[in-house]
Amino acid sequence: ISLLRGESVALLGPRYSGKRYIMETLKEALRATGISPIIDLEFLALDAIHTERELAHALWTSASASAKKESTGWEDSSEILATAVGQLMAEVPRSSVAFIANVDALPHALGRQLLQVIRAHVDKGSLVAVLSGEHGFREFLGGTKPDFDCAHQYVIQRFGKAIFVDRLR
Repeated sequence: ISLLRGESVALLGPRYSGKRYIMETLKEALRATGISPIIDLEFLALDAIHTERELAHALWTSASASAKKESTGWEDSSEILATAVGQLMAEVPRSSVAFIANVDALPHALGRQLLQVIRAHVDKGSLVAVLSGEHGFREFLGGTKPDFDCAHQYVIQRFGKAIFVDRLR
């Protein structure tokens, strides 16, 4: 419900606690209302990312087909990541949703840069973010000047037995 109000969400928890399941459930619920994510990215499913160019490329290729047109030179920009995300956002007429899993799998500096770029679009109201990570993700979200602050942070511990059994079926 908070996503429909334009509120970003962070899911924190150990590996295999159910963060991905929750993200998939949220995506299904949004699609049922006619909203599809503009970005759907899971860093643990990709080869290791070491540079801003690789990160921008991963974001660009994970974007929905409706969001991206031809690349218009973001690869040559001095701020590759900000330019690539800006171009994706320019292609969508309304506020969009980005699902980005395992943010803390990125090198710290790239994770920080990604969250700052995403935050700029969230602050403008053009993007709602659903982010996930493990223990290391917390440091991006806290402190006096966090890289990303969101309306809700949820700590996922694990599924109850009944939900887990149902999920296996």
